[in-house]
Amino acid sequence: ILSIHALPGAGTGIALMLMFNVGAAALLLPTRFGIGAAIAACLGLVGEWLWTELGNEALGRTVAEPVMFALGYLSIALLTSTLGRQMRESQELAERRGAEAANYAEINELIIRRMRTGVLLVDGEGRLRLANEAAMLLLGDNGEHNGGQHGHRVLAIASPELSRRLGRWRVEGRPDESPLRLAPD
Repeated sequence: ILSIHALPGAGTGIALMLMFNVGAAALLLPTRFGIGAAIAACLGLVGEWLWTELGNEALGRTVAEPVMFALGYLSIALLTSTLGRQMRESQELAERRGAEAANYAEINELIIRRMRTGVLLVDGEGRLRLANEAAMLLLGDNGEHNGGQHGHRVLAIASPELSRRLGRWRVEGRPDESPLRLAPD
C-alpha cells in the first residue's frame, strides 16, 4: 500500500498484483486469515486513497477505483478460500480412503492366507504373486526359480499340470475341473 502512495503512476498495477497475494493467502490459509488479508488490503487501499485525497495530492482518481479493487479483493478471497477448503477436504478424504483400502487389502490377504483351500495368484508370465499357506503346502518346494529373479516361484516349475490347465483356461475359457494330484501323498 505504501508503494501505491510512493509510486502513484504504478498504483493500479500494484493494486492488481496485491489481488494475487490476497488470492494466494485465501487459498493456502484458513478462511478467517484469508478473509482477514482481503479486509486488510481493502482498508489499506481505501486508507491510501483517503490519505492522497485529504493530503491535497489529488491525482484525479475517483473513489470507484479503490472500491472496485476492494470488492475484487473480497471476491477473490471468498472464492479461493472456498476452493482451498474443498481441496483440503478432498485431500483428507483421499488419505482416509487410501488408509481404508490398505486395511481392507491386509484383511483380505490374511483371510486368503488362512483358508484351508489352496489359493494362487498367477501373473500373465506364469509367476506366482501370492500363494496362501494351503497352496504352499500342496506345491511343496517346487518352482523356486524364475530365470535369475530370486524369490519368485514359477507355476510351470511348481506344478506343470496346473500350469497347462491354466494356459488352456486362458485360451479356451473352459475350466478343467477333474481332480489333480500335486504330490504323492
